[in-house]
Amino acid sequence: VKASALFGADAAAARHYGVSCRAEGGDGPLPQAYAELARTYRSLAQRARAVGHVAIAVSLLQRLVDAGVRTPIVRLALSRVLAEGGRQREAESYYLAAVGSDIGDPDALPVAGDVAELLGRPVEARRYFTRYLAIAAHGPDAARVRDRLRRLGPSSGLP
Repeated sequence: VKASALFGADAAAARHYGVSCRAEGGDGPLPQAYAELARTYRSLAQRARAVGHVAIAVSLLQRLVDAGVRTPIVRLALSRVLAEGGRQREAESYYLAAVGSDIGDPDALPVAGDVAELLGRPVEARRYFTRYLAIAAHGPDAARVRDRLRRLGPSSGLP
C-alpha cells in the first residue's frame, strides 16, 4: 500500500501511510524481513519507468537505497533510470557503488550490462552480458542479452 501510494504519485496517501522503507519505529537499515518490500518497490519502479514516469521510478528506488538496501540490483536499477533521464553523474556514482563488489545475482548482470552500455562502457557491458550467459544460458534474459552482445559488436580483446 505504501509503495502503491508512491507509485500513484498520491502525495496525500503517501503522507497518510508515512511512506518509507524504514523498519517501524526506527531509522535503521532495511531489515531482512523487508526484502519482499524491496522487490515490490523495484517492480513498481520498473512499471513507472516503462510508462514514462521517471521521477516516480527514481523516487521509489532512491527510497530503497536511502533505507540501506545493499543489493547491487537496486543501485543498478536506479543508475539505469538516472542515465536514461540524462543524469549521467548520479548514474555513474550508483553504477560504481553497485559494481564495486562482486555481483553474484544473475538477475543483476543484464542490468549491469545495460547500465554500462548507457554510460559508454562497452567493454564492461560485454563482460556483464557474457557472464550472465555463462551462468544462465537459458535464463529469462538470455535472448535479449545475446541481442545486446551482437549490437555491441566483436570484442576488442580488452579485459
